[in-house]
Amino acid sequence: TTTTTTTTTTTTIVTTTIVPTTNILQVLAARPELSMTYQLVQLVGFSAMLSGTTPYTIFAPTNAAWMAYSGLQVLTQPNNFYLLEQLISYLIVPGLYPAAALNNGASLQTWFGQSINIVKQTSQVLQGLGNSYSLVTIVKVFVESILVQQADIRASNGVIHIMGGVPVPQFRLTTSTAAASTARATTR
Repeated sequence: TTTTTTTTTTTTIVTTTIVPTTNILQVLAARPELSMTYQLVQLVGFSAMLSGTTPYTIFAPTNAAWMAYSGLQVLTQPNNFYLLEQLISYLIVPGLYPAAALNNGASLQTWFGQSINIVKQTSQVLQGLGNSYSLVTIVKVFVESILVQQADIRASNGVIHIMGGVPVPQFRLTTSTAAASTARATTR
């Protein structure tokens, strides 16, 4: 006689979603390479907005990007404070847009009210060693032709994409906006 034994193994996979406990403002403060973006967000008075519960996506230039941006010195002058507000609000998009949701050709409405354009490039590269090769897909995201250096830094109230440059809006030059903004800048 033959005896057959059957063994059944059950594997349970538990998926855990880790929800960050730090908000966008706290993440900016904790990242040394984003300290200038953090300081400028504070300067224009957006700290409460970026530490609240409403979801935002922020395209945050690195310190090196800010230092390379020739207009920064002009924008930080009290008479041009309204332009700095416009620039910082151009980097903020209401809603949650991780890299997977940034589609090629998309146009996102910024807090400033102007659209910011997305280009997504996908390429495939053959990588290998010896006789073993694999096809690797590389995805690059550009915002206003500026490469996103690091995407999807999660925060409790949104996502941060680190930029290698400073996307610049078409500034609105109105005297009433300038006067109101200058008044706010001198009271800080």
